[in-house]
This record gives sequence, C-alpha cells and structure tokens, in this order.
Amino acid sequence: APAAPAAPAAPRARPARAAARAAVKQEPVEPEAATGPVAQVAPVPEAPPEPPVEEPLSPCLRLEGFPESWTVDSLKTLFIPFGGLLKWQFDRDDAKRIARVQLKKPANMSKAVGALHEMEAGDGDIVEVCTLQCQIQGLSQTIFVDQLDLMFRCDAAENDCEVFMKNLTQECSREEIDNYLQDFGTIIDLYHLPESTGRGQAYVRYSRHDEAAKCLAANPFTEDLSEFDVAAHWSQSERILQGAKSVYGIDLLKQMDAIMEEVKGKTHITKLQLLSEQHAPGKTTPRQLHFKAECTEEVLPQLKRCLTEALKLRFKEAKDAKEAEAKAAAEAKAAAEAKRAAEAKRVAEAKAKAENDGPAAPPGNWSVPQTQTVASAWATSGGSANGTTAAPENGSLASKIEEAERLRLQAMEADAALDHASYRHALDQGIALVKQIVMREKTDRTERLMNNYLQLGEGLPNLKAKSQDLAKAEQLEHDGEESLKSGQKQRALEQFTESVTMFTTLAEFLKKKHGEDKPKWKQTREKLNRLATVIEKLQKEIDDKAAGSPPEKKRPRPVSNSDIRESTTSPSSPKHRKSGVRRKSRDRSPRRSRAQRRSTSPATRPKGAAPKPPPKPPAKPPE
Repeated sequence: APAAPAAPAAPRARPARAAARAAVKQEPVEPEAATGPVAQVAPVPEAPPEPPVEEPLSPCLRLEGFPESWTVDSLKTLFIPFGGLLKWQFDRDDAKRIARVQLKKPANMSKAVGALHEMEAGDGDIVEVCTLQCQIQGLSQTIFVDQLDLMFRCDAAENDCEVFMKNLTQECSREEIDNYLQDFGTIIDLYHLPESTGRGQAYVRYSRHDEAAKCLAANPFTEDLSEFDVAAHWSQSERILQGAKSVYGIDLLKQMDAIMEEVKGKTHITKLQLLSEQHAPGKTTPRQLHFKAECTEEVLPQLKRCLTEALKLRFKEAKDAKEAEAKAAAEAKAAAEAKRAAEAKRVAEAKAKAENDGPAAPPGNWSVPQTQTVASAWATSGGSANGTTAAPENGSLASKIEEAERLRLQAMEADAALDHASYRHALDQGIALVKQIVMREKTDRTERLMNNYLQLGEGLPNLKAKSQDLAKAEQLEHDGEESLKSGQKQRALEQFTESVTMFTTLAEFLKKKHGEDKPKWKQTREKLNRLATVIEKLQKEIDDKAAGSPPEKKRPRPVSNSDIRESTTSPSSPKHRKSGVRRKSRDRSPRRSRAQRRSTSPATRPKGAAPKPPPKPPAKPPE
C-alpha cells in the first residue's frame, strides 16, 4: 500500500536570539507566527553569587614580586623545602599582586624569610624570572632595652629618676605593688611590661633622683640574684634617651639606625622598629625605649643576642673615643700651662737679670760710662779710691767673673784642640759677659780679664786656618784609606804622604804653642807614627812588585840562509850540511857572539873591574 504523505516540518522558533536582541535594543519582542507547535524557551541561568571576602591571613608570610603567570602550584613548589603550605591567599596591594601563605610548620617561617627574601626565582624558560620579597606579618615581638644584658657600669647622676624593676611577685596584685612603690616617693610614670614580654617587670619613674635612689637601695641588684628576689637598677632606657646629657656622656641614639641595619642583616629580619616617647609621640606605645620586630619566637633569642652585642660594641667605641678626646684635651691643657709657666719664668729671670746687670752697653764699647768712675764705684762699695785694693764683689758680680774665667779656660782648651767652633762660641759668650762686668765695675781683675779675652780674639784667625788644615789632613787620610781599599796603592801612597806633611806641621805648631802635654799633640804624634808605618809598608810592596816584574821579551831573529851556510862551512862542523843546524837546535846553552867574548875577556877588561855577569839566555828560536 502506498505510504502516507509526511507531515510538513514546523518552522524553527528563535525565541532566545530574539529575546537577546530585544534586551540590547530595550524594545518589546513580538512572538513570531508559527504554523506548527511552539518550542519551549530555556530559562537564562542566573550569575553565581560572589564569594564572601576573606579576611587576610594572620600571622602569615607576605610574598611580593612574583609575576601574574604564577599559580597555586608555583607557590606550593616554592615552599616545599620549608614543610609545605597549609593555607594560601592571593590579593592585590596598589595594583601589585601579593600572596599570603601559612606554613604547615610555623617554626620555619623565619627560615623561609631568610632564604626567599631578595631571592631571584625562575629560569626564564619554564618559569618567568622575578625577584621575591618575603616577610612575616601579624607576628610581632617586643624587646625593651632593659631586658638586654647591657648593665653599663657608671655612677648615678641627678637626672636619673627612673628604675627598672625585676622579679615582682605574682602573688600580689597590681594595686599592692603600686602602693609598695609609692612608699619611696611620688611616681610620675609606672608601666608594667606585658606578661608575654616580661613577667614581673616594670618601669617606675619618680619625680626626684633621691626618691629613685631610695627604691634602688631597698631593692639592690646583685650578681647572685635569684628569680624570687625583687631587684632594681637604673633605667638604661632613660639614660639612652637622654643622649649626651646622660651620665654616660654618649649619644647612642645617633647610631641606632646603623645598629638595626646590622642586626637585620645577621638575623634576616625584614622589619625592625625603634619606638619610645621620642620616636612615636602621641601614640599608644610605651614611653620607654623598645624594639618591635616581625619574627617568630624561635628567632627571638638570636635577636636579643645580636642587639646586645651591637649596643655594647658601639658603646665601647664611643666611650674609647670620648676618653681619647679627653686625654688629648688634658695633654693640650697641660702643655699650654707648662708653656705659660715657662714664659712667666723667663720673664721673671730677664727682669731679675736686668735689675742686677744694669743698662746694657752698646756693641763693641768696652769703656765705663763717664758718669761712674772706678773711685766712685769703690767708694760706694766700701773700698779705697787709690786703686790699691780691689773693690768688694757682691754675689752677682762674683758669679759673673767666675763664669767669664770658666769660659776663658774653655776657649783655651778649644784652642789647644784646634776646635774653632767651640773656641768661637766660648769667646763670644765670654766677651759679652766681660762687657757687662766692665760696665758695672772696673778693677785690676776685670782689666786683666778683658786683656786676656782681647788676646784670645787676636788668635782667632790663626786658629781658623789651623782648624781648616786639620780638617784637610784628616780628609786626605780618609781618602788614602778608601784608595787602599779599592786597590789603588800608588794613589793611596801619595795621599798618605801629603797628609803626613800636614800633620807634621800641625804637630810642630801645637808643641810650640801649648807644649807636649796636651792631648791633641799626643793624638797627632800617634797618628803620624801610624801613618809612617803604613807608608813604609806600602812603599815596600810597590818596590817589590816593580823589581819582581819579568823583563820584556825580545823577538828572536829568524835564521837566514847565510847563518846556515856559515854553520856548515865552519871547521868544527861535520860533513853533513844540516848537522850544524841540528846541533844548534839541540844545544840548550846559548852560544855567545864574538862581541860578547871580547867584552868578557880579561885582556879587554880594565884593571880592577869586576867581570860582568853573563847575559840572560835569549828566547828559544822557533824550529
């Protein structure tokens, strides 16, 4: 049977697209005409609700600097060496991507910060290269400066009014402790450290120094202190905050930034703050000096140790510098006082000398002023005016005359030693002193003293010449010794000979003027004897060398044909012609010529003349 005709297909309905177009145009949508059955319109799914905002993890590790491509797997891989992640959280801070993570092992937080902070991560191929910043958040530790083992030994000052209490009993309430502390005086500030920071510890600031001293005396701090004994010591916080005005006289606050940077580098802590009433005024922080660090409790002992060592080192350096400065200032002050004392002494001596010496005479003036004669000087001093008796000398004048005599003897000794410099020095001082003596008083003794010095002055040019001759002779002797060391014997002989000539002249001069008992004459004679021995030995060596030199070798005359002919035709020669030549070559004794035989014959020698020695044999002729 024929098949029934198929039913016509129903037109496709487009309700979803039409609804979307209507939503864009914001116009009502008219349903399309349909001849067939109407298709069902699927409902538009609603957007999922936004997840609730999570609270930031705390305490945690804050990680910065990683690229946008990093995922949770990247973070997990990064923290595998530190025990793995427990929780993680991505966030943004001023358009910068950050992550907060909590480790499964919180004790490794400080280790992770030390390893990851400022670390370059990534290989540039699979993982993008970046520089990480890692630090601890929400885990702060507070350390008060008096909790460190500092105890800088020093006496108290009037501006010390705060004490630090330890081991306050826990059996008493805060009110009972406050009442006990108020018994010593008026309390301005009382701060109990938190139980987590320091148990049974408190800062007490009194209104006066004596009140704080009473509290300190009632609770002394000793070396054998137990944990149950209440003790107190002067507050290091107050003294450090006082700066250079403290009893230490050292300002450690200026070095705190350097100290904290050093500690952060040793402990790998990224955040370390210094707080006090001066650093955070108006905030709800303790007034005392304390440090606040973001670290774990495991790092806290290391942090305290590093802070203690850094503070002690800086305190010692500052103290040594202060002591060195004080020492230098004291030395400068002592030197200035010594200089002032020396100047005052010099002025006093000059004044006394001017009073004793009277007016100074002009240079070269040896005469006594006309206003004061010898008779008047003697009359005023109690002597006679006829010049037969010497005027009495007071202590100053007698000491000057004695000094002038000493200088004259010193000049004479220098003259005998041919020491021109010492002679001139003693002569100048003596002349200046004699001028003063003659200006004060003119007597026979002073006249003789003046004449003696005049005679010494006349011999000055001659002494200068002799002194120069002595220097030249000594230089020649030295040059001769140097020439002898270098092997120049002839030159050394000439220099020694010239020096002996000059030393001989000087010895005769010294003997004639001062006699043979002066040391200089004896030294010169000993030197002459030594040089004479050296010259004699040197001359003998030179003569021996000249006598022992070999004579100049004469070139032998070659044998000619005529000589051979004569030797062969001589009566004594054998029949063979060459026998004479062979005999001549074999004969070692030289044959004397006819002239030599005539010169040595007794007939030709004059009577009484000794025969001449035979000449040396000539060199052997070449064969």
